[in-house]
Amino acid sequence: MEPDLWKIPGMAPPPGVIPNFDNPTSSSSVCLVVIAVTLPLMIVFLALRAYVRLRIARAPGTDDFLCFASAVIVITYCGIILSFLDNPVGPHQWDVPVAKVTPHFRKLNVASVVIYAVGCMAVKSTLLVLYLRIFSPHPYARAAVRGGLAFIIVFYIISVIVTLATCMPRSGEGGWTMLASPADKRCLEEDSRFTEAQGIVGALTDLYVWAVPMPLVAQLRLSTRRKLGVYGVFVAGFLACAVSITNAVYRFITVASDDGLWNEVPVYTLCVAELNIGIICACMPVVLVVFKGMARRANSWVTKLKFSTASASENKGDGAERDKQSRRHRPRTRETFGGLRSFMRKGRRANLEDSELALTQTAHGQVHTTVSANDDYHTHLHRVRVEGDDRNEHATKTWQLTRTSDRVEEEANGSAHQPMTELH
Repeated sequence: MEPDLWKIPGMAPPPGVIPNFDNPTSSSSVCLVVIAVTLPLMIVFLALRAYVRLRIARAPGTDDFLCFASAVIVITYCGIILSFLDNPVGPHQWDVPVAKVTPHFRKLNVASVVIYAVGCMAVKSTLLVLYLRIFSPHPYARAAVRGGLAFIIVFYIISVIVTLATCMPRSGEGGWTMLASPADKRCLEEDSRFTEAQGIVGALTDLYVWAVPMPLVAQLRLSTRRKLGVYGVFVAGFLACAVSITNAVYRFITVASDDGLWNEVPVYTLCVAELNIGIICACMPVVLVVFKGMARRANSWVTKLKFSTASASENKGDGAERDKQSRRHRPRTRETFGGLRSFMRKGRRANLEDSELALTQTAHGQVHTTVSANDDYHTHLHRVRVEGDDRNEHATKTWQLTRTSDRVEEEANGSAHQPMTELH
């Protein structure tokens, strides 16, 4: 007579503990909350990104397609996790009957590991390709992005191959229906060790992706306030790094424990948070355009309301004069959106013509240098110092600016009736 698998616990309970199959304690609630918060937020940011690239900039790129593909993968991953939370993942393993560890669950478990690896590869590639689109003129950006992409793609492809090779049942092993099959033992032993390595490499690659734009941002010619704002956009990715590091730590805890169904929940939770936050970070530099436009529009309405209220409170006699003065001093607002394509175009021009330098001569023969630079946020984001072919051109301009005041005075005396000279 075959034993009733619905009455056999998944593992022996601790001494003095009685298995509770009917109403077991579960750790799945935290994972459910994280999915409920991060997944809709990710979808909102993705929709805003699509709006900016398709309706405003009308210039979708490779990073956009990668971002949308990453979102599909992450949504699929979240769906798989939801499908087996509390059935059987979540309760202690001794509170789960063996009958609940079905072949369907075992297949989904392997699929979740594979999809997570593909999702990590897609999300990190999206961020790196976005950096390449923003900072493409800079040789450091090209080298850092290409090197990172090569390593990330190769590593996660190897991860998928190792998972499938160790966890898929082989011929003669009884397939998915056999409990405690050689495939299960092999997956627990060999793939678990690789899971630890995957957590460490995942955390290191997240730190690498986060650190790539930092040297480029440091070279931007911005005021301290604006530079901190640009840092804030990219530093948001550090949250994903913190989640990834925590995930790596919990992988070691899970592997060392026999209560896998309970201890795997924090790992799944952190994986979901890591992927969703990664996509949100990939959307932030693009979605920032929408928030800036909303801020400009709100500022415009507040300004109009303030001046209309002030005009209405004036008496009829001097109302016209005050209205004229208010219009004269009214700040001008512009509702403009700057896409990354115009970003790049302006940035390349800024690298070739770093600034307009004008020489003006005073009555005492002194030379005053005036630097006129475009303070637009998007232009500055791309205004990175480019070493290489432009160095000689900038050196020539610098040499021309170091002429002594006596030389300028002599030239001014010889060409007193000529117009002021401008150096472009």
